[in-house]
Amino acid sequence: MFDDDFRKIIIFTCIFGLLGLFIITYFFECAEVIVSDLLSGDIKESVYVVIGQIKSIEVKSNTLFFEFCDSSNCIKAVYFNPSTRIIEKLKTAMRDNLQIKVKARFEKYYGVSEIVIYKIYFEVNNLDYS
Repeated sequence: MFDDDFRKIIIFTCIFGLLGLFIITYFFECAEVIVSDLLSGDIKESVYVVIGQIKSIEVKSNTLFFEFCDSSNCIKAVYFNPSTRIIEKLKTAMRDNLQIKVKARFEKYYGVSEIVIYKIYFEVNNLDYS
């Protein structure tokens, strides 16, 4: 009798714990920063939503390298396995000097600050630049 009640308590605790973790990760929002904030030195290596403009684009072996800038600073950015549609949209955004948002992990690679991009948002201020 005690074992059955104990098993039920353990199962319900596990289910509610997993449900709680799911809710926390689903509603977690990344901090929104600009490139100057990342390069200030006060920020830790983590995932952020970064706002900026593209300065230069280079594609090498299915990897997209570009400079992501705000009004005063630039940071190197890497995007793995880009589609041709994404590359064309980024070239259009660079040509028209449009602002975009990216969800990216900020890190130091051999002592150089860079962002590894997970997702690119082309809609800034409810305007679709695609």
